[in-house]
Amino acid sequence: TLSVSIVTLSSSHRLPPDAAKVKMFFPTLLTLSSVFISSALASYSTRVPYFDIPCQPDKLTAYKVILHTFWTRDRFPKHFPEWRPPAQWSKLIGRSHSHDFVLFRLGAEASPGLRTFAESGKADALQEDSQGRYGLFDIFSAPPIASGTGRTESQFFVDGNHSRVSLMSHMIPSPDWFIGIDSFNLCVDGNWLDSITIEVDPLDAGTDNGFTFTAPNWATEPQGVIYRITSRYPAHPAGSFYYPYLKRLPPIATFQFIKNRHEIAKCPTGAPGAPVTPRAVLAR
Repeated sequence: TLSVSIVTLSSSHRLPPDAAKVKMFFPTLLTLSSVFISSALASYSTRVPYFDIPCQPDKLTAYKVILHTFWTRDRFPKHFPEWRPPAQWSKLIGRSHSHDFVLFRLGAEASPGLRTFAESGKADALQEDSQGRYGLFDIFSAPPIASGTGRTESQFFVDGNHSRVSLMSHMIPSPDWFIGIDSFNLCVDGNWLDSITIEVDPLDAGTDNGFTFTAPNWATEPQGVIYRITSRYPAHPAGSFYYPYLKRLPPIATFQFIKNRHEIAKCPTGAPGAPVTPRAVLAR
């Protein structure tokens, strides 16, 4: 399910044609200046292609992303890791891209680089996975969070042809668990969202059979698929997130996106047909 509540209002946008399928609750004319989304599906935006009017492709738009984490003993008392190592988060890695690029996808197998990142927080192989990939626009990261609660932030760029963003951060300690967003489209009906906050749940990369934060390495053979961890799944009493009396887990993190007020015109330089990257534009 997907629930949406409007926090502030500005210019109007049309109701998405697939709204009934994802149970979005808002009026026929709505605004998306500041929106809060609680999503049970980390990749719903890739499977419900509403708002198909693109934003301007000839201008760069900058966004700040802030990851807020809420991994505390009060919220998640079962097996809460206090030491060796205590609860914390790896660096945040992110990509802006078109619909052709996928960093991760629920129901799909993790790439070798994603597997390494989900199991260890090491991003080198994931960087190699992304190099030269079609549809990739901006590569960015943010520093680790040294405790279960905290925040980290970064800035990235999008344009009308590359309006989606994907992000990941590894849970430490954990077998192969992470939080992330898959291909969220920041362009809505030809307009950039000004501000949006998205709750996320822990995800399992499908590469390790461990049920607890500090479980020993136990590779999944054959490799499974990426899935969302819930209060009742996996349904194993030893699971660190198994709280069968809860309808859903408390939010463990949110991703907040805030648009920069200024746009940057892309004026290609160099050889005709040369690709225009966001960092190259800023370096001019």
